[in-house]
Amino acid sequence: MAEEIGDIDGIGSTTEEKIKEKGIDSIDDLAQASVEEITGSGISESRAKDFINKAKQNAVIIQSGTEVEEEYRQYTTVSTGIESLDEAMEGGWEEEAVVSLWGESGCGKTQLAMKALVEAVKQTGKPGIYIETEKNRFRPQRIRDLSDGDDKILSNIHRVKAYGVDMQYNSYQKVIDSFDEASIVVVDSLTARIRLSDEFSDRSTLSQRSSLLGKHLEKIEDIGECLNCPVLFTNQAYQNPDSYGKNVIQYGGALIRHTAQFFVHMSSKGDIHEAEVQQHPSTGDTSCMIDIQENDVVDVS
Repeated sequence: MAEEIGDIDGIGSTTEEKIKEKGIDSIDDLAQASVEEITGSGISESRAKDFINKAKQNAVIIQSGTEVEEEYRQYTTVSTGIESLDEAMEGGWEEEAVVSLWGESGCGKTQLAMKALVEAVKQTGKPGIYIETEKNRFRPQRIRDLSDGDDKILSNIHRVKAYGVDMQYNSYQKVIDSFDEASIVVVDSLTARIRLSDEFSDRSTLSQRSSLLGKHLEKIEDIGECLNCPVLFTNQAYQNPDSYGKNVIQYGGALIRHTAQFFVHMSSKGDIHEAEVQQHPSTGDTSCMIDIQENDVVDVS
């Protein structure tokens, strides 16, 4: 498999230099380039199409099952700090996984996200990042409570203020540019600002809203890949009277379902909360009960 542009058949050192002058520095860049960009460097249209196609083919990787298994063995996980939840998701929050924590208001989504931040920083020593899209959700005292008053953990968790749709989108690249690594990234909430935006006031704007949400999700995936960490986002729920069975569904529909690796549906059962891991690729659907206490979030056993 070619690793550099010059490794692609037909691209010599002179041609490689011409391509790189256009800001195309890698095979991935070449695969995403337009024919016009390549021909602008003095290369014929037919050769430009050939180079782009070869770059795209190079990006397609074929692996045996054992090679995939070995790749997964290299992944790291961060324990949730809740044993039954770890079991339900095969060890915890997996490196580069995008996970939706969803449910109705007051169900414990933010509390589980805070617990995830504390545990990730404690276990790895790497920064934890909290992108706050709803004002005053991040509470330093709650972090202290969950970390037994350890100020080192609090100082290693960073809040990013993002109180508008554009600011929220820009915050993703800001995080990528500001940190070389992270233990975990939390977006709380992914969809609140998009739902509240006056740009999308009626059903005629559904396609534009879906397009915007798709861009946010793509950028969130970039965060996980660039910082080699799990990314959790909280998501809201709404009642759908037309649905069969459970009529509470998460906002974002198919876009969320096809982007998130799996989901954790939070709901309240009196003073206790249910965390239902849904559609996990290894464990499927599993529920566990947790107790959100003054100083911790724990298993109910």
